[in-house]
Amino acid sequence: MAKSNVFKTWNDFIRHQGSYEGKMNFLRSSNLDAINPQTQRPLAWLGIIDPNFSTETMEYYRSVKLTKQVILVNSIAQRIKQDALKSFSGSLSSLNSGERIQKIVTLLSIFASKRNDIGYCFGMNFIAAVLVSVFSSESDAFIMFCYIIEKVFPENFFSLENRQIVLHSELRAFAIMAERLRPRLVNSLRAIFKPLNTSLRESDYSPFVVTIKRVGDFWFHTLFATSILPGDLLRVWDNVLIHGFEFVHKFGLTILSKNERFFKNNIKQEAKVLNMGTTVDSLISSGNAARNRLLRKVEKIPVEKMIKKAIYKPTYRAVKRSEILPKAEELEKNHLEPLIRLRQSKEFLRSKGNSFTYKDAKEIFNLLQSLENGGKISRSLFLTMVTKNLNWAPQTALHVFNSFDHNGNDSVDVLTLKSGLSLLIQGELTEKLKLCFESFDRDNSGSLEPEEVVDLVCFVENALDGRSSFFRNQSGSLFANMDRNSNGRISLDEFIKAVTTDPSCEPILEFINAVESEEFINIPEMRMARINLEGTFSDVHTPDKPSADASPMSDVSYDGPDFAELESRLGTLLQNDIKELENEYEEAPEITGEKVVEIDAVETEGNGVRIHNEYDGENVKFVFHVGDIVEEDKKNESEDNTEIHIEAFGSFKPKEEEEEPAKNVTVEEIESPGDLYVTEIKQKHSLEEQRNIDIPEPTSKESRGTCSRLCTRGNCGLF
Repeated sequence: MAKSNVFKTWNDFIRHQGSYEGKMNFLRSSNLDAINPQTQRPLAWLGIIDPNFSTETMEYYRSVKLTKQVILVNSIAQRIKQDALKSFSGSLSSLNSGERIQKIVTLLSIFASKRNDIGYCFGMNFIAAVLVSVFSSESDAFIMFCYIIEKVFPENFFSLENRQIVLHSELRAFAIMAERLRPRLVNSLRAIFKPLNTSLRESDYSPFVVTIKRVGDFWFHTLFATSILPGDLLRVWDNVLIHGFEFVHKFGLTILSKNERFFKNNIKQEAKVLNMGTTVDSLISSGNAARNRLLRKVEKIPVEKMIKKAIYKPTYRAVKRSEILPKAEELEKNHLEPLIRLRQSKEFLRSKGNSFTYKDAKEIFNLLQSLENGGKISRSLFLTMVTKNLNWAPQTALHVFNSFDHNGNDSVDVLTLKSGLSLLIQGELTEKLKLCFESFDRDNSGSLEPEEVVDLVCFVENALDGRSSFFRNQSGSLFANMDRNSNGRISLDEFIKAVTTDPSCEPILEFINAVESEEFINIPEMRMARINLEGTFSDVHTPDKPSADASPMSDVSYDGPDFAELESRLGTLLQNDIKELENEYEEAPEITGEKVVEIDAVETEGNGVRIHNEYDGENVKFVFHVGDIVEEDKKNESEDNTEIHIEAFGSFKPKEEEEEPAKNVTVEEIESPGDLYVTEIKQKHSLEEQRNIDIPEPTSKESRGTCSRLCTRGNCGLF
């Protein structure tokens, strides 16, 4: 046993016989976060778990093993089976084996039955893949999985009822932290809007917030499982288990710091391809592209150095999740961004004397029907379609598309798009609802089946607010309230009457009316420019002067420097440097659309101006920074950007797993990898179907191995 109430080795921790609370206090006071447990990892990880939690979880696991069966809702069982086959992707591909896939299915199925309030969520399959690779004992892997999901993640992070508000509050907190620590990254995703006939400039930070939240969303759900090589990943998880979810935020920030230049170059490259300037929507789309390339970038990292930075660096320690989270929760509770985006889309579609009518929407719907692929349409295809056939301005088309691309996947579900556009046309509410109804009446019968009605309302809900699931959870009573003559089908009149008069549809009706409202929403904390006004976007991204007292968090408008004076100062500073740089890059190769080469900066500083050069594929550009230089930024630049990286920009298509053809069976046993048997019950209704999963007995004795917005009126933050 270690002396002085600290552990010097992981062996000291494993052998400790005192209370659990004292043991964990000693662990956090020790420096074991800097020591690799290596072969002791399975026992070390299990030692971090409260013994009472381990006992309760093991009892449930054994009870399921005795019954050899769990009962799951069909949709969850199907997703588990499909996602398990994709669990060993990215950096985890080297761990793949058929036996482990079967273990993942078993683990996730038992957990979904244990916590039916959580079920199964994206990312759990990757966490399970790591654990079944670390532990040879299935029961140990299951206990560790339950501990991570139920104790390491924030409370209600995965719960069906509160998932969205907790998740998005954590993501907003991550964005706030990134904004304070990476000011240059902020400015690469900040749109500067100049309203007509005024010298003021409005800074719109929504591209940065949207992009960083989408990056964090993937990292949080997977705990970096597919983004870091397995050996490095285990060291990251060592510290996640010691320091909790705070470390997930901090380590994500170190990855952003390391890849800042890579991220900024990708944003510039995509913005150049879009050729729409530095508008809000151009930056959102460019941020999506940069995010996708960053998440696909798997490389060896200096993991020990990054762990030390995340835990001990003063600037990182000063940014505390617990202090930022209340502000993040307040911002996410209001959740006004979708409403503002839809109002802006409405203004774009009806601007400059144009009108967006029922006839225009029907023309788009006909084009969508002929061009959709698997029920979705890509951004490039949508922009081409509406700019060529309807003469939409590219900026309008991109804004409308981004308003419904809630996940940033550069593709939108066609039915979601149709539902959203139906609500943006000029006309009465009944005309908008009629257009929605006709979009789902595929056989032109004038009536809808129960499942079609549920889908219609849920797609309208998704178009208005991508994170809401109010009507999906109320789908059973929803159809019964609409079917007034009890004939099992819903007519157009029944649908319109229900939406406009039934109290259960009141939330969606209020949101539609809110979109139509002309009331201006101006909440400074949201920092969204009024881009529906007449004006232009600035192509100049001059960083604000960073300081300890003022950060971009408090910036509402931006006043640029005196450019005449600045030009004179730059000319003096660069007179000699330009000749040297022209010679240095005289033979610089042309950068194609497939690759980008990052050129290490040559810097000149003096008189409060800092200049560095960048090569954009055609010219050497000089980027200047006015004001004092933050020492942390200088240090990070030397630490994190010392290598030249070449990254492919080609289109990426992940390998698709073949899906099994649908089976119409009454009862059939389907053999899965590892002799897992699944009993399917013939579907009677999509909301009621269940599936029994038989859990095979262990073949040998187990041993430890080596390791809404659309809410009710009473709680709505908007009304």
